[in-house]
Amino acid sequence: MITSPRTLAKVDDTQQKLAVASAQASLASLTAALDPTRPVSANDGWETSGGEIVGIHDYTHDADVMSERYGSVEAVDALFAGPGPEGKPLTVDGRGRDGRAVVLSETGGTTFGSLPKDAYVYGNFVSEEEWLRGIRRLCRAVLTSGTLSGYCWTQLTDVYQETNGLLRIDRSPKAPIEHLRAALLGIRLPNDHSTEERDQPT
Repeated sequence: MITSPRTLAKVDDTQQKLAVASAQASLASLTAALDPTRPVSANDGWETSGGEIVGIHDYTHDADVMSERYGSVEAVDALFAGPGPEGKPLTVDGRGRDGRAVVLSETGGTTFGSLPKDAYVYGNFVSEEEWLRGIRRLCRAVLTSGTLSGYCWTQLTDVYQETNGLLRIDRSPKAPIEHLRAALLGIRLPNDHSTEERDQPT
């Protein structure tokens, strides 16, 4: 019997993934044993094995989609059963959620206005007002989900070609701090009378 190089590559890839998952789970267990006071995240974004936290990268900018994905235990379990938002399995240890904290460890990734040619963003809004509105709607969906234990906005500052920070590379805010804070909390400022119609970046 002759085995093709492609078949061998698939076997090697599967064996490598199993070895990585096993090593990941072992490191998570060792870390937990060394410091049982803190929860352990074995991997981030996808393909988690072991640990007490499952971190998910989800860069949708549609608040309705976000609400649908994380609005119920059944919806989150469906994410664990299939490929996650980035097209990869969320876990590879066969445990699913299994009582672990589910965290959006990367979400957002937007900015507004004209961008340099080499800029990298997940979405670009037309104006500061629309950008803040988009952040607010997305964060409101995350904070009211009832299934998520936390989230991390991507990202705090611009970093060279990655221009999706809340602050510019010189650490100056892209909008007034009180407006950014309100948007990240999913609330409006008392003097905000904007409509919520347009909230999708280009």
